[in-house]
Amino acid sequence: MKAQPNDTQSHSIESRHALDAAGPNPQYSETEEMHETALADIRARGQKPENILRAFDLMDKRLREKHGLAPKAEPLAADEDHSPWSISHATYFEESVAAGFPTPGQASDGREAELADLMQGVNPKGKLLVKVSGSSMTGTSIQHGDTVLVDPKAEIRDGDLVLANVAGHGQLVKRLRISADGEATLESENPDFKPIKVKESADLRIHGKVVWRCGPLR
Repeated sequence: MKAQPNDTQSHSIESRHALDAAGPNPQYSETEEMHETALADIRARGQKPENILRAFDLMDKRLREKHGLAPKAEPLAADEDHSPWSISHATYFEESVAAGFPTPGQASDGREAELADLMQGVNPKGKLLVKVSGSSMTGTSIQHGDTVLVDPKAEIRDGDLVLANVAGHGQLVKRLRISADGEATLESENPDFKPIKVKESADLRIHGKVVWRCGPLR
């Protein structure tokens, strides 16, 4: 006796026949055809695809926890903007506020922010942005992970914050001290770090003066 297909099989066969009748489609991959067939089978059983996916996600989560694997990355929100950040994405309020937030109607609605608003008069043209590592300059509010702007053309004087390269120490952000006899010392703004005395002028190279910093509140 020839076996008769059940309702589920019939639905799947009809779906495949419909795909075959439509002819080859270069934009319709074999994987997409398998997905369509699977969805047809699931619906024929009276089940919802989203419920099955939820069950798979739960099983995946439990297996990852059991075997110490990293959690699956969350999908990106459809309305989330992942374009490169720009200062123009912020709104600038020219009115100074002692505390709180300017409220539309009580203050201006602000305008699109510009880099000059953030730099507060410091022109970044021709300067260097450098990320700071370490806690030796916390006394100047420069924290680990902050970014400083360095002016390579600025005149360097005693007491300036500088970006320097010192033989045996590498790249450093320090306060430069110059004695009456011309000897240079690089000082930290943290008592846990000792001053660095430069014995030979050839051991010191100053890349520029630190003129600006930025970083998150901590």
